[in-house]
Amino acid sequence: VYVDSRINANLFVPKHRELLLAFCNQAAIAIDNARLFADLTKTIRKVNEDKQYMDNIFASIANGVITTDSSGIVTTFNDAAARILRINPKSAVGRHYQEVFTERAQVGLADLLQNARIYHEHGTMVTNAVDCVIPGAGEVSLNLYVSALRDTQNALIGTALVIDDRTEIKRSEAQVKEIRRIFERYVHPKVVQQLIKDPMALNLGGETKEISVVFADIRGYTRLSERLAPEQMMNLLNSYLEIMVKEIWDEEGTLTAFIGDALMAIFNAPLPQGDHALRAVRAAWKMRLAVQKYQQDQPQEIAIAFGFGVNSGLGVVGNLGSQGRLQNYTAIGDAVNVAARLQQNTLDNNILLNHSTFLQVRQHIIASRLPPMNVKNKTAPLDVWSLLGLVE
Repeated sequence: VYVDSRINANLFVPKHRELLLAFCNQAAIAIDNARLFADLTKTIRKVNEDKQYMDNIFASIANGVITTDSSGIVTTFNDAAARILRINPKSAVGRHYQEVFTERAQVGLADLLQNARIYHEHGTMVTNAVDCVIPGAGEVSLNLYVSALRDTQNALIGTALVIDDRTEIKRSEAQVKEIRRIFERYVHPKVVQQLIKDPMALNLGGETKEISVVFADIRGYTRLSERLAPEQMMNLLNSYLEIMVKEIWDEEGTLTAFIGDALMAIFNAPLPQGDHALRAVRAAWKMRLAVQKYQQDQPQEIAIAFGFGVNSGLGVVGNLGSQGRLQNYTAIGDAVNVAARLQQNTLDNNILLNHSTFLQVRQHIIASRLPPMNVKNKTAPLDVWSLLGLVE
């Protein structure tokens, strides 16, 4: 600060200098305070931004995160923890964890946090898996991870709890296991993989849909069983049925039943197949060729003739049987019955198609029309075709 007069000299004495010095000191203090206030404001703003950043992180984490201070007061309770435990975070923060978790005693959180505070060193992660029922959420499967937080002097400063909700993963695993249990024996592995990828495409409770059904049956089974020992008959059946099942699987059909010396397969279930009728017809034709080739390659085997019936129409498909004991994915209805009746009326190694199937595949096959056929439990005769080959 510079003070002077151009008119009069020696206006200021030492006491004025002291006054001016005091004024300058006060001004310097005021400037420093203003600078400190600006730094404090900047620091507070930074702290608030960091807090908001951390809050956003906690809110976006899929796992539940809960923290307490050294006295056990809940300091953090993110949205995921609220969703998993069905506890309002506003009512949890600021209360002791023992009080908060009383209503969720079945999860065991209070004991887990208490043990971590007493026994565990800084950074030690303690895990626990819990399967229980939470009101509003139903049966849940949780993995719990808790850690005691300590400072450099090993004094407890709090605890951190992470809750990993494994419920949906466990449900998916159980669903995959159930799909494999039901279908691995009946359908091509590729179909099983498609069902696992899209379980919602599956309706095990039963649904009505258009299907194509193939029945295959040994001709003269009774005579054969009289000639052969039971073990020989079983081995012979298995040899033929194995090569026939392969052709069904190649067309991604679903094998629903072995009925003595007969087998039944359906198409367009469990997964939709726009060309299900053609797949069924191709499977029947390929089974016939495979049986004939096997007999040529194995002349020592006893020759067996088969009859095939193919029909398309509405059927009810789903799990049938005793729940919890023995169930089978299959189809019932008139479409199934007609296919079985056609098979019963075939000659050796012939394939009969009902008219409903023929209409869907006529551009792809060679067939001859047969006289109207009367079959059991049908008042009107069936319009039937004999399959002679496939169009190349």
